[in-house]
Amino acid sequence: MTPSTWSPAQPPAWFEQARHLAAVRRYQLAEELTRRELAQNPRSPLAFVVLSMLLWQQARYDEAEAAARDALAVQPTYDEAFYFLALSCASQGRSAEARAAIHTAIELDPASAKYYALRSRFELEWHYAAQSRATAEEGLRVEPTNLECLHRRLLALRQLSETSLAEETARNMLALDPECAPAHLALGELLLSQADYVTAEAYFRAALRQQPGLAAARQGLSESWKQRYWLSRRLARLDAWVARAGQWLTARGLGGHLVLLLGFVLVVPVVCLPLCLAYGWSYLRWRLAPAILLVRGRPLGQPCWQCWYRLICPAWRWPWGCWRPTASGARYGASRRPNQSAIT
Repeated sequence: MTPSTWSPAQPPAWFEQARHLAAVRRYQLAEELTRRELAQNPRSPLAFVVLSMLLWQQARYDEAEAAARDALAVQPTYDEAFYFLALSCASQGRSAEARAAIHTAIELDPASAKYYALRSRFELEWHYAAQSRATAEEGLRVEPTNLECLHRRLLALRQLSETSLAEETARNMLALDPECAPAHLALGELLLSQADYVTAEAYFRAALRQQPGLAAARQGLSESWKQRYWLSRRLARLDAWVARAGQWLTARGLGGHLVLLLGFVLVVPVVCLPLCLAYGWSYLRWRLAPAILLVRGRPLGQPCWQCWYRLICPAWRWPWGCWRPTASGARYGASRRPNQSAIT
C-alpha cells in the first residue's frame, strides 16, 4: 500500500480529485488543488496531511515534514499526520524521530495495519529482521489481508533464511492480488536460488508485465537465462574460485604471492614434460612414417641407397610422401605381390 491509496472515512470531493491525480503521477496539479483548499480552509488537518503526502512523493522531504507538523499544530492527536511525519523523517535519515513518530501513530490507532507495515519497514532497514517480522505479523493479526504487511513479512523471512515460509507468504500475496509485482519478483528469486530456472523465468516475466521498469526483475530474468546453460554456470564457479583466490592472496600478502610463484615453478614442469613427451613422440612418428613405410614395403631389387635418401630427405619435398609416382606408373611402397601378367 502506497500513501496515495490512503483515504479517510468520509473523503470530500477535492480529496478524491487530488488522490486520483496522485495515482496518475500528476503531483503538481494535485498540489495546486490542495493548496487551493488550504487557502479556503487554513485550519484543515486533512489538507495539510494530503499536502505532506504529495510533497513526500515528489521527494521534497523537508516541505513534507513541515506540512505534517502544521497538521499536528492544528490537531495534535492526528495519527495520519504522525504517519507522514515518520515517512519524512526517515527519508531524511533521522531514524530516531521516525521511530518515535510511528510509535505514536500506532498508540493513537492500534487497529491500522499500515502503521505496523511502516514500522516493520523501518526495522528491516535498520537490520532488525526478527523484530521486523514480529511487527509485520502483529499488523497481520489486525488485518490478515494487508498486502504491505505480507510484503514486509516476506522480506524479513528472506533475510532470516526462512525460505519455505517466505515462499508461502509470496503465494498468499498472489492469492490476494494476482498482479502483485513484488510477490512475483520474490517467487522468481526464491525459485532461482533453488535452480528451478524455467519457473523462475515465468515469475520474472509476470513481474515485468506489471512493472516494466523493475530492475530486479530484469536482472533475475537475465540470470535465469544464463543459468540454464552449463557454460555460464561453470564460468560463475570459476569467477567465485578466482575471487576466493584473490581474497586469499590479499590476506597472505607477499607470502601468498611467493607460494603461488613456487607452485607455478613446480607444477608447470610436471604438467608440461609428459605433454612434451607425448606430443614429441607423436610428431616423430608422423615425420618418420613415410620412411618406415618405404623401408617395410621396398620392392625387391630396389637400391638401398634410395631408402636412406628418402629417410633423411624432408617430407615436404615429396607431396605424395612415400607414394611418389615413377615413369612406369609403379609406386615405391607398393606391396610386394606377384606379377599377375607374368603368371598368366
